[in-house]
Amino acid sequence: MDALNSDCKRMKLMLEGTSIHLLPERAVWLPQMNAVCIADTHFGKAATFRLAGLAVPEGTTTAMLKRIDKLVAETGAETLIVLGDFTHSGKVAARDYVDELVAWRDSNMGLNIVLVLGNHDRHSRGLIERLAFHIVQEGERFGQVELRHFPNSTTADSLNPQGNTCLVLSGHLHPGCAIAVAPKVWKKFPCFVLGQTQIILPAFGEFTGLAQVDRTPFQRIIACVEDELIEIDPV
Repeated sequence: MDALNSDCKRMKLMLEGTSIHLLPERAVWLPQMNAVCIADTHFGKAATFRLAGLAVPEGTTTAMLKRIDKLVAETGAETLIVLGDFTHSGKVAARDYVDELVAWRDSNMGLNIVLVLGNHDRHSRGLIERLAFHIVQEGERFGQVELRHFPNSTTADSLNPQGNTCLVLSGHLHPGCAIAVAPKVWKKFPCFVLGQTQIILPAFGEFTGLAQVDRTPFQRIIACVEDELIEIDPV
């Protein structure tokens, strides 16, 4: 996987003639397939937190839907791919976000939405079917790309079992990395993890938490810092 063009706003990669753009919005743009890809939105997590008595602000569903709308509008994507965990919880009492999701989908029926079922999505199959998503199984191909929720491996550096080069897009891990923002002050940011043939996407949702990842000789770490992409040098 080679970087052909990069700046602070996006990074362009090529694999077997397939163009892949990493975006600081925590998304991947696939221009040849007219698709934009995100992972781990976890809609309903804030509502679940509030149900548990935690002080979490309202309006997170609205804010995330606006981010998706902006992403689709700016890329002109006809397909939105979600790499699992679109929802967080199936608890009825925590589902004050459902009506908003349904209304949003009703106004965006022209957008093809492909969902790889994640481990959290199994609790919300009824809602997902109501939203008329195209559900695909783990490892299904979309054009030149293999879609997964769970990464093939934590090192993300292997070829597929047949030995053919195939780009794998996955999520689930919510990867993050620490960056010094002031002397002796470090802050963790969402990041992409790039292997030879696999890209692990950062979580698109808020309140998802971040799992610390460190760069290995087989990986590149690309942090999403506000509206910029920053590559982390190996230690």
